[in-house]
Parts: sequence; structure tokens; C-alpha cells
Amino acid sequence: MQLVVREMNLSETAFVSARATGFDLRWFTPTTEVDLCGHATLAAAHALWAKVVIDPCGV
Repeated sequence: MQLVVREMNLSETAFVSARATGFDLRWFTPTTEVDLCGHATLAAAHALWAKVVIDPCGV
């Protein structure tokens, strides 16, 4: 994941991984993994919602 982020060279990037009970998120800068990124989290949630992978109402 870190190699992909270095190549993209964006300030922060989120990676979403599906698991049995939901999703995992990991956030990276071009140099390191970080604990949290709010903008990338919102973007990941929107992408999942837009592709109808998650229900935006939580139902």
C-alpha cells in the first residue's frame, strides 16, 4: 500500500478492506502510515455508498 501511495504522491490516501463484519480503513501519507485522516475517511464512505456497497441510512 505504501508503494502505491508514494507513486500517487497525494497528501493522504485511505485503503478500504472488506471483512466479515464490515470494513477496515488504513491511512497513508507518501512517507508513513497515519492513525486517522478525516477527509480520506469521508471519501471512502462516500465511495462505498455511491457504489451501493453500504446503506447510507445504516439499515
